[in-house]
Amino acid sequence: MSPRIGDACGLLLAFAALAASQTREVSGWVRTTEDAAVARAEVSVDQAGDYVTTDSGKFAVPMLPPLHPGFPVIFAVRDWVIVDPCVNERGRTYLPDPNDADAFIRIRVLRPGDLRLLSGRSVGCVIEEKASRFESKPRAAPGPHASLWNGLWPEMAERRPPAVPERDASHRGSGPSAGLVTVAYRVSPFFNRSGPEAQERASGDSPAADEFVTKQAKGMGFTAEQLARAITEWTKSAEDPYEKGLAAFYEDRYEEASRYIRASIPSPPGRFVTRYVPLAHAEHEQGHYAAAEAALRKVLSAYPDDPLLLNNLGIALKARAKYADAEPLLKRALGTETKALGPDHPDVAAILSNLAELYRVQDKYEEAKPLYEQALGIEKRTLAPDDPETATSLNGLALVDHAQGRDAEAEQLYKQALEIDDKAAAREDPEDVAATLNNLGELYRAHNLFDDAEPLYKKAMAIVREARGPDHPAVAMCLNNLALLYHAEGKDAEAEPLYKQALAILKNALPSDHPFVAKTLDNLGELYRAQKRYSEAEPLFKQAVAIAQKKPGVPDQDEATYLSHLAALYFDQDNCSVGLPIYKHQMAIDGGIMALTSMREGKYSEGKALLQDALDILHTLHFNGEAKAFEDEAAKIRAKRSP
Repeated sequence: MSPRIGDACGLLLAFAALAASQTREVSGWVRTTEDAAVARAEVSVDQAGDYVTTDSGKFAVPMLPPLHPGFPVIFAVRDWVIVDPCVNERGRTYLPDPNDADAFIRIRVLRPGDLRLLSGRSVGCVIEEKASRFESKPRAAPGPHASLWNGLWPEMAERRPPAVPERDASHRGSGPSAGLVTVAYRVSPFFNRSGPEAQERASGDSPAADEFVTKQAKGMGFTAEQLARAITEWTKSAEDPYEKGLAAFYEDRYEEASRYIRASIPSPPGRFVTRYVPLAHAEHEQGHYAAAEAALRKVLSAYPDDPLLLNNLGIALKARAKYADAEPLLKRALGTETKALGPDHPDVAAILSNLAELYRVQDKYEEAKPLYEQALGIEKRTLAPDDPETATSLNGLALVDHAQGRDAEAEQLYKQALEIDDKAAAREDPEDVAATLNNLGELYRAHNLFDDAEPLYKKAMAIVREARGPDHPAVAMCLNNLALLYHAEGKDAEAEPLYKQALAILKNALPSDHPFVAKTLDNLGELYRAQKRYSEAEPLFKQAVAIAQKKPGVPDQDEATYLSHLAALYFDQDNCSVGLPIYKHQMAIDGGIMALTSMREGKYSEGKALLQDALDILHTLHFNGEAKAFEDEAAKIRAKRSP
């Protein structure tokens, strides 16, 4: 929020100047629940940069950019708690059109500590907010108005590690190491989902375990214990389908939450369109990413410029590997939030992290690393030293360093993140710890430190299973990674069933052409190839290649890896006439990727020569579409570098 105007005279002068330019205003009134006007009420409007002190209860704030009809803002009234519109976010609402005769913000308030705040409606609003915020934790940002969504949904992302030295060629076979799937998802805990902590929370005995409830209780003038008990009573007595859905969400019964919330939406939805937001969250918690995307799109159709929705839809699309569609949404969200909140706000850092992760999963490390560093810098300046969001950015940076071969740096970053996660475990969802444990295990596996890696994998998988259930895609990621470890150790009898379990989960939860499916197919194919079970491996490799080739844009390293494994399969059988063209195709993609990397680093002559060699091979093999994708990307790089 920009600096406030310091006195009434300055405020009047500012408004007079605005009035002269015929700036539209958003108007409203502040009243108590007894319908009495609140004299001397100070109304703050986040993202507007001003506040208004009113004697009559009526207020008007200029609708300066980025404010416009349909844009979400947060109201706050000093020394009061907003009851309607809801208690969530101190009255977050969408701006009406000032030209509309009914365009009027109605705010009703109560004093902090008023027992009516613990009524069903107010408590239900608290739960509604939690169900609507796609974030990893309530932000500890400074100031009374920093409370926008962070958009950190559970994410899983793939990457290709450095080549792993052969430990025992007798059981590994020839060719590059198996493809890798990493559990690098971003957690979205609002409560610990199971175990003793969940039972304590439900009984109201351990409200401090939920930092969000603690923060809300403070703002409402109660202890966390009082609010937790009120929430528990509300969940037991909820009768309305929507309230039942929110109550189920609070208790981590996401399938039930989806069912009740969906049933509460009338047809046509009308003003109830925002109910799709908690519905989307409940669907995403179950790994139903397509349903989550569909629900968010319904809200965005009504509020097309909402930066919060843009951010969260971008993350939902990323979970479905729709990277090209996700990028512009995240960029729009970042631009809007930066303009509204300033470049040093934690919510800006959250979107920077999301955009960095989008680039990282596409192996665009040059784009990802500076964004992670920028996000981490903001978080260190604005959040507590042990804030879990800092750990998330450290984890992302470590993944980039590991992918680029800087493993000593990556290990230290993982350990820093794990230390923060361990400190925060009492109040945060343990999945943050699971992600870091898994990724550190991946680093150790890449260096054949199997005894160090295995307990990290197993601990991570236990955490994810308890938090997400046995059929969530995150569990499949853990199964895949543990299977990779066993295969590297020559324990193929233990690895094979884990790969099959992972595939069954992924095929049920994700689209059949999702990159995670391709990686697990390829890994199982590598196991079969090492065992000379060529007829079983071949269709798996072909499926993986077909999935990789469906991705739009430049062919990536995944496609090259799958092609190399398929070519090696034919070479193992002395079928060089089939294997050689596939091998050439793989080498052409590798060459094209190297050429683009050289160009991005300013080595144009080197990159141009490499690219021409790759294009010649691709044209000879009649992969003209892939050749054009490389040419188009090279042209973009040249355009960016040109003065």
